[in-house]
Amino acid sequence: MKPQIAGLILIAALISGCGNKPGNTTVNEHSDTQQSDRLKLNNGEKWKVNEEMTPFIRNSEELLADFRNNNESDYKELAGKLKENNNKLISSCTMKGEAHDELHKWLYPHLELVKKLSKAKSTEEVRVIIDQLQFSFDTFNSFFQ
Repeated sequence: MKPQIAGLILIAALISGCGNKPGNTTVNEHSDTQQSDRLKLNNGEKWKVNEEMTPFIRNSEELLADFRNNNESDYKELAGKLKENNNKLISSCTMKGEAHDELHKWLYPHLELVKKLSKAKSTEEVRVIIDQLQFSFDTFNSFFQ
């Protein structure tokens, strides 16, 4: 298969595969058919994330915002920094119960996006994944505090 065709197929899969684009009301990239996998609020309120974890999420948001606002191009460096924050986030987790379960519904797809970013092969693919990461953080902020 020619590289251009393979790239177009990959981009199309990224765009349509999860069914989520910024502005879409579906909140979990992998759960369109399974209600139990969709994020939900805590009786109409946002879930509380423990204080030890929050700095790693906020730092990752800032890294992404800086990357976007400064038109940076070293997406591999960004992916590495995001992965490092994710590892620290996971190791600092002391959450339990339903809040913990809901956080994982957000976290697993988010981790996959960071992994995809580290393996991206084109500028267009990077742009799509960056948009998806922004949507992931927007989703986090809609369901967690």
